[in-house]
Amino acid sequence: MNDSASPIQRAQHFEHFTTWPVFLASILFFAATVALVSGSFHDRDLVNATRLTAIACYGLVLIDFLIRAMLARKDPRAFFHRYRFEMVCLILPLLRPFVIIIYLWRLPAFRRSGTTLRARLLVTTFLFMLLFVYFVASVVWLFERGADGANIVNLDDAIWWGFTTLTTVGYGEYYPVTIPGRVLAVGLMLAGIAIVGTTTALVVSVLGEQLALRKDALIHPDATGSQHGSDAPSGPTTQ
Repeated sequence: MNDSASPIQRAQHFEHFTTWPVFLASILFFAATVALVSGSFHDRDLVNATRLTAIACYGLVLIDFLIRAMLARKDPRAFFHRYRFEMVCLILPLLRPFVIIIYLWRLPAFRRSGTTLRARLLVTTFLFMLLFVYFVASVVWLFERGADGANIVNLDDAIWWGFTTLTTVGYGEYYPVTIPGRVLAVGLMLAGIAIVGTTTALVVSVLGEQLALRKDALIHPDATGSQHGSDAPSGPTTQ
């Protein structure tokens, strides 16, 4: 690493090598916490193993953040300004799943432009939809589980209700009875319209671009090859 690099650049350089491990750890942490909170496992040994997995994954994510903070300790204001949302997600339990999206945007495979950028936006939209439903469903479940006449009494039912509400299917078998739960339900309905519309637009955009490229290739089949032909002009090229 260059000694003249700024503290933020040093933190980013370290981040380049840890993005993939931390991204995978954040996904595993999310899966383990969902399994624990929903009570999917009844075997005590399996529960303990899942709990240890969640602790280890969160520890890896936290250590990575602390090391980057130490590397940028000479410029803490710039560091916490750049990574403030990540810090909040690490502190607040309900927001921790959103760390997955943060690390998704840092993956080297998604840092290119053009089609790769649109693919990143598409994956991010789907991932945000899943995490947003989980977040809202978890909060609704916390409000509903102790209320009189509530039918959303476990996390599994809350997540099922969240997806049926987001997609406007609305079977009606589960519904919030508390005022906070209903307010969140309205927000989820409105967000569902925006998320589904955005996802549809991105899919249509990507498919439209691919069709345009194939059409152009059929109309001008030699366009690409002619650029490397023997009759290409000699001389230095400009990068």
